[in-house]
Amino acid sequence: MAIQVAPLDPSHGPALRRFCEAVWTRPRSDAYYRWRYGSGDFHRAWVALREGEIVAMEAAIARPWRMGDETVEALEVFDWYARPELRNTGVGVRVMQALMKEPMPLMLVGGSDDTQTLLPRLGWARLGTSFRFILALGAERTAEALARRLRLPGAAA
Repeated sequence: MAIQVAPLDPSHGPALRRFCEAVWTRPRSDAYYRWRYGSGDFHRAWVALREGEIVAMEAAIARPWRMGDETVEALEVFDWYARPELRNTGVGVRVMQALMKEPMPLMLVGGSDDTQTLLPRLGWARLGTSFRFILALGAERTAEALARRLRLPGAAA
């Protein structure tokens, strides 16, 4: 049967749970699924369906990003995953192309080497380098951060 790409909607609930529980180790409560996938306008997800089962998906969350002096609202892409037996068939690219039709710009931070190679071929541009900032709260968190960053034994930090 043919694979269809569609926005995630509430009717996909049982298939979504089966897919997520097969590929990720995450909470499995109803509350988690309501929070994670039913969170309203700031979350988008697209799925590839074969015979009613989700075989690939990609999600994005709307958030503000600082680009120089400007703040831009963009969809940060994450959870791009296709079942292993369907990798290199183009199904993941079809899901990405559906997400690319969203009116908001897309942003990806990180990604696998394969993703970093593929995205320019889909018309994505590298805008810059992201940096990680940590707000250490309290002496214990500061010591942990120093130990990691400077590769010090915990007691020395």
